[in-house]
Amino acid sequence: MFEDNPDLLKFGSILSSPGKKIAMLAPSFIVDFDYPKIIGDLKGIGFDLVTEITTGAAIVNNLYKEYLAENPDQPLISSACPSVVSLLKSRYPDLRHYLAPFVSPMGAMSRLLHKLYPDYTLVFIGPCFAKKAEAKLYHPEIAVVLTYKELHDYLSQRPTGPMVGVNAEFDSFFNDETKIYPLPGGMTDTACLKMALGDDKIVIDEGVANTMNIFQNFTDITKTKQFFDLLNCTGGCLGGPGIETSVPFEQRKQNLIAFMQTTKKKHADKKKVTQSFPSDIDYTRSF
Repeated sequence: MFEDNPDLLKFGSILSSPGKKIAMLAPSFIVDFDYPKIIGDLKGIGFDLVTEITTGAAIVNNLYKEYLAENPDQPLISSACPSVVSLLKSRYPDLRHYLAPFVSPMGAMSRLLHKLYPDYTLVFIGPCFAKKAEAKLYHPEIAVVLTYKELHDYLSQRPTGPMVGVNAEFDSFFNDETKIYPLPGGMTDTACLKMALGDDKIVIDEGVANTMNIFQNFTDITKTKQFFDLLNCTGGCLGGPGIETSVPFEQRKQNLIAFMQTTKKKHADKKKVTQSFPSDIDYTRSF
């Protein structure tokens, strides 16, 4: 089974091996899976913990806000999208020093979890094939990366059935605000960068052609712009090639927003607790 897909083979091997395991879900998962059923399904096939990458996004937001405040005249290109990073490095290497020197939300979450749960095996599941290369380059703590399509394939051949008695809620961390991170401008909005920099200092765009046009005209654009919030897929991460669904982008967007609103209501009565994270984790990376 899955002989033609080494990542699915590795995924199956991890699940059949002893030891504790954590599944990390990108917040765009809601376009392809039902909440909270997917959490029960993942626990049903062998994961001990299931987390959402939203806390990693919140960590990254703080890093960007601090950097931009300390470097008010420095143009900065978001390094959250691995396809944007890869395109810039290969086609526009002279712009490398403008990339934000930080990990992506996936990277921030994996480093945090690896610090807190060093004996657990980490698996990332998201909409993006480029995350596979990112993990291999920068995050050896991630054992394997699967797309939503690949997880669908696995679950279709390993039906889990009803998960009686399984906690179908995210473990440990969540951040409702950053659930909209997959949308174009999601970082800018959730980090409140328009308030910090001014709307006229920010470029938000999506799609390969638009990204290339920005990089080709970068010198002129930076005469008036400072921060570049770019996603290589049209529709942002909701348009990722690893997504199974064929529903239109606008419906995917509405599903994501509805999910955020649902979880906000669910958590509204919970006592707010400030999560204390280890202070010795390095969230930087160089290009």
